[in-house]
Amino acid sequence: MNARTVEQIKLLVIVFLSCTALILGSQVYTSGNIFSNLPSGSEVLEHNTTVTEAARPLSIAITNEHGLHCAVKYDAEQLETSYANVKMLFGEALGSAGDSYEATVYQWETALQREGVFLDFEADIPLRSIARWTGAETSETKSARYLCISVDGETADLYFMNDSRDNIYVCSTAVQPVSIKTEVEKYLPNGAQFAFEIDGLESTANPYLIFIQDMQPIQTVYATSSLYTQITEDMILKAFGMDSYVVPSYTEKDGTRVFVEVGGTMVRLLPEGIIVYDVVEYEDASLRIGYGDEDYISSIIEGACQFAQQIIGNCCGIADIQFSGIFYDENKGEYTVQFDYYINGIRVLVDGNAAEITVREGFITEAKLFAREYQQTDQIKTIIPELQAVMIMDSISPGSEVRLSYQDSLNNEMEPEWLAY
Repeated sequence: MNARTVEQIKLLVIVFLSCTALILGSQVYTSGNIFSNLPSGSEVLEHNTTVTEAARPLSIAITNEHGLHCAVKYDAEQLETSYANVKMLFGEALGSAGDSYEATVYQWETALQREGVFLDFEADIPLRSIARWTGAETSETKSARYLCISVDGETADLYFMNDSRDNIYVCSTAVQPVSIKTEVEKYLPNGAQFAFEIDGLESTANPYLIFIQDMQPIQTVYATSSLYTQITEDMILKAFGMDSYVVPSYTEKDGTRVFVEVGGTMVRLLPEGIIVYDVVEYEDASLRIGYGDEDYISSIIEGACQFAQQIIGNCCGIADIQFSGIFYDENKGEYTVQFDYYINGIRVLVDGNAAEITVREGFITEAKLFAREYQQTDQIKTIIPELQAVMIMDSISPGSEVRLSYQDSLNNEMEPEWLAY
């Protein structure tokens, strides 16, 4: 029997099973709504308007009136505490922001050295999203990676800049300098410096990288697949709006499990722990996010985050999932939202991203999720200081940005290392 005949037989079997599934489905769900018993994450997402904080800053610098910095990075607990202390300042700043106008590099760097607070999200995020996550609203439609509230005499201005650092903006705010001073006084300088303040690093790839002198010990991490150990087929299929009892399935030679609905909507579970969802025809898409919200971009980021969280985010051990990018395909009219695993503020590099979710007109049309679980070990990795790592990398790979990262190569144990992006 030739390969073509085998494929034809396989197709006939799938069609037969699909028809059987429809009959069984009509018998099981007498209400006529096949999604009525599914948990949040399938059709329930259609009217979800919950604001989900999809990202937090990965570096924070607090600057006192003398221009001395206290910075926090690569320490999830301290980052969470520090951000909780200052996030309302940014909410107030964004909520009261006047019209933004372009600022110069000199103005920006001067602002970083005045009394104030600096945030680095390591990815461009819509300012409307950041405002929503603080409970505020803003009319500002731009995106930014870096934000800074800086005291200038009797006023406080909001500066922001995108990841490519080709646009810097500033706007007035209603934030009172005394409110900033109250937060700043909670911190003592810890010798932190921006790259542009250090002799010899003026031309580095990222002049706004903030260095700290003393880093917490960093442990190695043990990585395993959470597919089948923490995440079951039933959980995945329910999240994608499928019923494991009736949806046709088969197993490929390499062990990949494939589930196919009528119309061709497919879920594939790869042996390495990758979950792939694909809608062949857009008309068959049934998972709706970002619906009924005027701030569409923010709502699909938040909806995609919530969706990824319920499938892989609750089973990833000590890691957490954070938004790391959104891209628009003008030809297809689709947004692709990306998320990555972070451990203690350190990004984990997997095969692609932890999650990549494509949305068209509010419907998920494609999704790829890497199901991983991470646990700390008792081993501590000694790494060279960040300043030294940046100087070495800059000489080897000029123009790249250096970040502490874990590389998940499916070999179980991961060590933190400086990598150039």
